[in-house]
Amino acid sequence: MSDTIKAADSTNDREIIFTRLLDAPSALVYEVWTTPEHLLKWWGPDGFTQTFHEFDLREGGTWRLTMHGPDGRDYPNKIYFKELRKPELIVFQHSGDEESEGVSHETTITLLEKGGKTELNMRMLFTTAEEMQRVIKEYGADEGGKQHLAKLTAYINTLTSEKKLILTRTFDAPIGLVFQAFSEAEKLAQWWGPNGMDMKVTKLDFQAGGTFLYSIVTPDGHEMWGLFVYHEIRKPDLIVFVNSFSDRDRNIVRAPFAENWPLEVKNTITLIEQEGKTLLTLVGSPINATEDERKMFEGFFENLEQGFKGTFDQLEAFLADKD
Repeated sequence: MSDTIKAADSTNDREIIFTRLLDAPSALVYEVWTTPEHLLKWWGPDGFTQTFHEFDLREGGTWRLTMHGPDGRDYPNKIYFKELRKPELIVFQHSGDEESEGVSHETTITLLEKGGKTELNMRMLFTTAEEMQRVIKEYGADEGGKQHLAKLTAYINTLTSEKKLILTRTFDAPIGLVFQAFSEAEKLAQWWGPNGMDMKVTKLDFQAGGTFLYSIVTPDGHEMWGLFVYHEIRKPDLIVFVNSFSDRDRNIVRAPFAENWPLEVKNTITLIEQEGKTLLTLVGSPINATEDERKMFEGFFENLEQGFKGTFDQLEAFLADKD
């Protein structure tokens, strides 16, 4: 991973700018910046911990937290979210009142995806050059920002240390239509599965804890069964499920093509609408797997990419037919 951090640009004496290239897709980086469960694990300079009092993630929403310094001092913070555009933009404002120790500045986070990695730019804009220098002197904003992003990098590396299948595809259809294609049995039956195979849906219970049981018949008449167990669904942008080979009674079985194929693969599908089109990102990795099973999965990425390409080609044709 290449990495660059720089402090204030001489062309603007009221801002501090940091840039870093992260080895993760922008959807994941955005999630790490906007989810309390993630933020509590990395937010702040070295040695700081946090207590969250309020976290209202919406434009105009408030984020109140206390940062606990390594010297035992508490630093209150009150932040307003000004602009949120998933997965590429976060803008927030430190209030400047007593709940932020009189510190006022606007922070703009831009996330630009580059080949599965993300270029992150963090811009802290102050009201005056004097105020910026005061915050640097009293709070170490420049060095603290560097440490802050170093902790972000280390945390993201823990999330991506295991190799994961990451696929992206943009569909010329609104997000609601793409989500619907995953959520209704009669629609799934028209596009899910490898290209050229007959797909049959036995059961679809599209909710957290529900299952999707289906069968695929190859051109030579061989029948295979598959099972989804849904872990999380958030309409219209998130579907998390565990996929396995199974029998007709929903018992998990070994893959017919490899004894060392993982019994369970967790898949996270995120959907992001961009000017009427929908960006789909799929992240897949084995769970409860042996080392041999993980190696088998990682060595099969090229085949999986080809298989999903055929599946997504069918989804693309299905969506085009719905225009």
